Amino acid sequence: MRTVRVELDSIWYATDRVAACLIVRTTGTADRIVPVWTTADIAARVESRRSYSPVTPDPMDVLAEVVEDEGIRNLRIDSYYRGRFTGTIELGGGESADADELAERAVDCRVSDLLILAHITGKPVEIRQDVLEEVGFFVPAGTDVAEILNGEADLPFVGADVSAPIDVSDDEEFLRLMRDLGLEDNDT
Repeated sequence: MRTVRVELDSIWYATDRVAACLIVRTTGTADRIVPVWTTADIAARVESRRSYSPVTPDPMDVLAEVVEDEGIRNLRIDSYYRGRFTGTIELGGGESADADELAERAVDCRVSDLLILAHITGKPVEIRQDVLEEVGFFVPAGTDVAEILNGEADLPFVGADVSAPIDVSDDEEFLRLMRDLGLEDNDT
């Protein structure tokens, strides 16, 4: 299973402040975003943890301490089904493991909790390549995603010359178009 490292890029709120979108962006050369739709109160929780740490531990701090003792092997966005993402915390080999027994476990969680946990622990988040290909959008760095979500700007085409007509019956020309759009021959 191939994965790609991602990070929380920004948070967008709908004008009614009921819905929100956590914008997760790939790190590295491929400019892809993954919109994670959630409620505004959950997004506000993620946003507040980015700007401050509570004076007394909250439940996410307690969870972070427990999973760090167990040993965090991986924080990963694992699946997408019917508009919902699932995150996975892979544990094993931490301070609390017996020398004879390095038990490995996986715990499912919401992506919002995964992002908060990553912020608290400093651990990176990854997304499965197949999930990224299913729900990710190519968006160049520096693009104001809020303008796209507000309907003030179109989703930009990356790399393709869309002004020239394309003959999709020509296999080679179609393959060039798909490569210009960021797809590789081995993408399925």
